[in-house]
Amino acid sequence: MERFFSTRWILRLFIGYLLVTTAIIIMVDILNLFNSQTIMKSVTGLFDIKRFEVPLFWYFISTQGSFTENVQWIFLFVATICLFFTSKALKNASETHRARAFFLWGVATLLLFLEDTLNTRYWLRRFFGHILGWEDTLRSPPAIAVEVSTYALMAFLMVISLWLLRKVLLRHKKALIPILFGYGFYGVAAFFSATRHVRD
Repeated sequence: MERFFSTRWILRLFIGYLLVTTAIIIMVDILNLFNSQTIMKSVTGLFDIKRFEVPLFWYFISTQGSFTENVQWIFLFVATICLFFTSKALKNASETHRARAFFLWGVATLLLFLEDTLNTRYWLRRFFGHILGWEDTLRSPPAIAVEVSTYALMAFLMVISLWLLRKVLLRHKKALIPILFGYGFYGVAAFFSATRHVRD
């Protein structure tokens, strides 16, 4: 079980997934080997689902609710459970400061999981739009403000938890480096997702 959750194992899985999918993308989307795009077009009419709307393998694995995002959901869910269990164990050991930090981290990861799976920012946008009489368009300043605020809340909780754990993480460089990379990648993705409709 420890091996499954090790950083090295997760990185190997991630790099392997990137290599395999990139190879398939080159074969299907760029080289169109064995007339694969025509096969994907025929599948479109057979299943009539969003992921087959564009006959590209990249689109198939990268669109909303695709296999790639499903894997991400699994990792986020497992991470959330691990963080809450760690918080509980630390609380039982009377380490309240670290327990609080892991709890906040767990809350932030849970919010991120809910955002990824349920698109909570859209629900919030529609809710506030209905209450305050905003026009429900993705490009309106209030809609963008709600999306940015949603991500800002998650980012705030993430940064606070990291700050509270700074002394522990500085003593464990093997944990700190992948965490900082993870924060960086998610931060860039969240920033561009939240601001993608600014000025079209």
